[in-house]
Amino acid sequence: MNRIVVITITIMTFFTSLVIGQQIENEQFEITFDSTARFSEGIPEIGRDEVDYLKWVQSNEEGGCIPSDICYVPSENSFFIYGDRRISIIDAETESILNTIDTSVKGHWKYFPRTEEREKRIVYNPLNNRVYCATESMEIIVINPTHGGQIEEIISNSYPDNEYWWMMLEIDGVNNKLYWGITAADYSYLTIIDCETSNIVHEEEIENRIYTLKCHPSRNNVYIANEDGVSLRQTISPYNEIHFFNTGYRIGVIEILYDEAIDLDYTIFCERDRNNNSPEEIYVVNENTGSFSSIDNLEFSFFSSSCYSKEAGKFYLGYQQQEGCGIMIFDNNFQLLDTISFQSNIDDPCDIIYNSLTEKVFCGTRSNMYIIDDESNVSQITFENNVLYRLALSKEYNKVFATNYNVYNVESFSGEGFHQNTISVGGRIFNSCYNSNEGKIYYYERLFGSMDNTKLYVFDIEIESFEILEIGHSISDVQYNQDDHLLYLSSSDSNIIRIFDVLNDYDELPSIQLSHTNVHSICITPNNQIFCMTRDGIEIWDILTNSFENFINYDGSNFDRSESCILADENKIYITLKKFGIYEDGKILVIDYESNQLIYEFNNFYSPDEIKYDSVQNKVFFQQQNVFYLVNHYNVINCDDYSYETIITEEGVLYFELAENLGKLYITPLNYDGYIYEYNSSTNEHLQTHQTTGVASITKFNPFNNKLYVIIPYNFSNDYQTEIWTIDCETSQINRMELGQFESYRYYLPAVPIDITISEENNKLYFGTGHSKLAVIQCEDSETKTFSSGWNWESFPRLDRDEEINESKDVVPILERIEPFNGIDGIDFISENDRLIFDGTFWNPLFFNIQSTWLYKVDIDPYEERTLELFGTRMAENFVIEDTFGAEDYYWLGYWLPVTQNMDYAFGEFWDKVQIVKAEEWTYWRESQQRGNPSDPEPRPSSKIRPLEYGKGYMVKFNEEIEDFHWYNSGILVDGYERPRSENFLYEEKSDYEVIDVMNIDSEVIEIGVFQDDICVGAIAVSDSSEQILVYSDAANRDPVPFNFEIVIGRGLSIPIRDYEVLNHITGEYESNLIISGRQEYSVIRFGEIDKPDDNTPLTPKLYINHPNPFNPSTTISFSVANMNSFVTLEIFNIKGQKVKTLYSGIAEEGKHTFIWEGKDMNGDKVGSGIYFSKLKTDNIELTRKMLMLK
Repeated sequence: MNRIVVITITIMTFFTSLVIGQQIENEQFEITFDSTARFSEGIPEIGRDEVDYLKWVQSNEEGGCIPSDICYVPSENSFFIYGDRRISIIDAETESILNTIDTSVKGHWKYFPRTEEREKRIVYNPLNNRVYCATESMEIIVINPTHGGQIEEIISNSYPDNEYWWMMLEIDGVNNKLYWGITAADYSYLTIIDCETSNIVHEEEIENRIYTLKCHPSRNNVYIANEDGVSLRQTISPYNEIHFFNTGYRIGVIEILYDEAIDLDYTIFCERDRNNNSPEEIYVVNENTGSFSSIDNLEFSFFSSSCYSKEAGKFYLGYQQQEGCGIMIFDNNFQLLDTISFQSNIDDPCDIIYNSLTEKVFCGTRSNMYIIDDESNVSQITFENNVLYRLALSKEYNKVFATNYNVYNVESFSGEGFHQNTISVGGRIFNSCYNSNEGKIYYYERLFGSMDNTKLYVFDIEIESFEILEIGHSISDVQYNQDDHLLYLSSSDSNIIRIFDVLNDYDELPSIQLSHTNVHSICITPNNQIFCMTRDGIEIWDILTNSFENFINYDGSNFDRSESCILADENKIYITLKKFGIYEDGKILVIDYESNQLIYEFNNFYSPDEIKYDSVQNKVFFQQQNVFYLVNHYNVINCDDYSYETIITEEGVLYFELAENLGKLYITPLNYDGYIYEYNSSTNEHLQTHQTTGVASITKFNPFNNKLYVIIPYNFSNDYQTEIWTIDCETSQINRMELGQFESYRYYLPAVPIDITISEENNKLYFGTGHSKLAVIQCEDSETKTFSSGWNWESFPRLDRDEEINESKDVVPILERIEPFNGIDGIDFISENDRLIFDGTFWNPLFFNIQSTWLYKVDIDPYEERTLELFGTRMAENFVIEDTFGAEDYYWLGYWLPVTQNMDYAFGEFWDKVQIVKAEEWTYWRESQQRGNPSDPEPRPSSKIRPLEYGKGYMVKFNEEIEDFHWYNSGILVDGYERPRSENFLYEEKSDYEVIDVMNIDSEVIEIGVFQDDICVGAIAVSDSSEQILVYSDAANRDPVPFNFEIVIGRGLSIPIRDYEVLNHITGEYESNLIISGRQEYSVIRFGEIDKPDDNTPLTPKLYINHPNPFNPSTTISFSVANMNSFVTLEIFNIKGQKVKTLYSGIAEEGKHTFIWEGKDMNGDKVGSGIYFSKLKTDNIELTRKMLMLK
């Protein structure tokens, strides 16, 4: 049976108090989540990422946004729903999701929707039939709503990407412009965009906050509300302020009452200042006369929303005060007609909309939808603990849609006010329950309130896919019983424990009917009993017989939550109980689950939270916290005598994790420096402090590799990235990996409830990040390959298999993890006998097995720096290839020792039988060692001992038969070898090469190039008097021709070599001869006398062959000139002699110049396949090279 550890944490922190024992001191400090804060000096250097492998698994749940804003597009009869990192498009008629636009690359919410500000993030412009959306990255997405909605372009402003508080969009229907207000702490940005051209026509920083803005429907006016009043600006250039209406208080609502038919034109400002305890005022601007007046003594302290009905001649204004919330109704003359009271003081009117088809007003609030008819009759539809935040109307189908962002739904209503449908546009997976028998993890979101469309996400570990179960109510806890294979679900708003049969397609069985309601957690004991923690007490049931066993009350107290319960000390269960509030006492109960009797009760513990059991020491550790406070200690209970002690910590304890097998405890405090405090769990001594980054951390100890995994949900200093850090609990080595951006939690930004699951079977870590998205982390060590240009000679020592077994693995899914993979046009992957091809779309063949013991050659097109993370187990160092290697054949060997050492040590006892070793960067040729009396006494480059490097591969030829080959680890480490690269000669590498040793090189030569048919096939930068050149002649594809040589001397110009001699390996003498491509593997040459030009000798210009050739889509063309300030032109011609493009025309300084032709003509259009010519013209010479473009 697999051991599994599942932990739950909710990070919700605002204040910290210091608690010593049971005495709460008055030293409190407010924690403000300053997103601009940075971390202290001394963050440790980050080594190679040790978190091996990240994989995101997405359920097939449609939508996936927390709906906060909405707009209706009448041309498509669809609603566009804006939410965290996604936009969902819903058909107004069928109420189905048409499309989901992923905006995750634009960041995620930094602040959540509030009724205090009239934030508007998505608007529709009927003048150009476009939807505009303001993203978290401070960009505007322009969406063409046709065909389900497609992003057309993105508009960025020039403001710094600082933290903002809210954004507002407004369409200027007179001038076809978009107004975009961005508000930060003490200032704002105003951007005006011309919707016809998508150009920004005005940008301005305003030293005040923008609380709302409104454009006049017929005038060139826009009103911008701030702290002290309203600024009236003109909506035509220069967009300056015309007048400022000084109200003295914050304006939060602006409404325009405009009816051209009756010459009605008023603009209304409504105060919205929670800090102002006096009754708010309404200010009226008569646009026809310019008069400015106010309506006083309304006895309401906060105005939140409004709408005007031209058809009814009524102005509806939402208000909030301590006594309750509601709507005031005015006529066109501002006479108060009626006041509709909602009773509750938190039922804030979030949005109001008027439906002229039915003459009804819809008002969405924090818990209700209110429908008001023309006679002020009110009907109410309750959505408990929900927020109906924004409303939109479809007159075509006479429907009202409301975003319900607290439960990720969109609610639809008929025009008459009847609730019709709930459309789910999101699914959340934070909490989890693990089923080790069937290899399933059950994900859900723990909610303490009413929610009628909750889902349970069933994740299959083996196939890494989701199945979704519709539950239909909120879930407070999920438990799996491995004995009867049943799944138990509880709900905080019912007294029913639902039971599902896992082995029979989750058929629902008869439920357990409790006597008490509000079940906040459940726990199944080894003797098949279920403990149900309710608000009033604990009900205990036998789950085999579904019979009631006992009830343990709380002695008259009510407790809202049981955050943790654990099995400990043989047959005991420890349960934490607390209330949701400030300074509320809690309890820890110890119950014998065999007798179902209360054994011990710890009273007056302030908010006991997470609890853990140390079976080695028979102790229970627990922390104390709630939404509002942290305490600077943790507690330890001795399970033998129930004594306990309080351990004072450096800071308030946010979370803690126990490494039982190492005798360590890790404390996570709340601070910006990302500290993790390590304690001795036996002596409670503070051992050391580890440093990560981030405000809050969730930690998980993995006993299978003794590492602590620290998840930073939001790193404020790193663009809100989620990071996972690993701390080696034995060596204290720290590594980190970015996971992208976490999904926001709907209550508070740092409040992230997460369950982390680590499976022993595959040593993978799983945690949900919201929106039905699951992160899968391979916990084994990893290694990273970096691919260079050309052919890479690689081996794969680390694969997902046992270290002692050379098991074959399909390389296709491994290669698909290359980063970046997008943009790869082709991959050529060859083994000693087979070949794998990727053409940019398909693999051929579909499967291709590799083993850790062999060499594989890889070429990726086009080249850019790419990496490949490899996971699994490294091949055992002492692994033996139980086979016989014959003489005179090449064997493609992988090198799996994790050390770089010289090859003579690495081959060990086999070294004397090694004849040739070919590497990606060099070749060793035993026969190149000197014999007889050669005329060149210096050692040849091919006889030099070179290093072998981990993860590379080598072609090896032995001079006699060997058996049971294996590598030797000498312990003598050396640096790797990198071949000196030429800067003046360009060539294309092939999968194999010929070798030429050049001896007695003149000291003035800095580079040597090898040519075949005027095409460079190899080159070297000279650093010694003899060099080895790898020649990629591709002899199989052309007739054998002699190699030619060119050198580059100190003046940077190339000189052809007309005289060279070739070594006769039999006589040891140099002879006048030619090297013919494809006729030898290894050659040794020396140059004759070089005809060096003196300083007065004019050198001719040179046009180099382009590289690559053939090419697609681009190629590099170089030329060199000898004279300073020469006038040159470099042009491209087609085979008809027509000029295609001029790459350069002008003065060129002495030396080499390089240009890239992108395969386009002078109009920027791509040219077709065929033959082209590069032509270099100077004052007295013209040079031409032939090129071939292939598609």
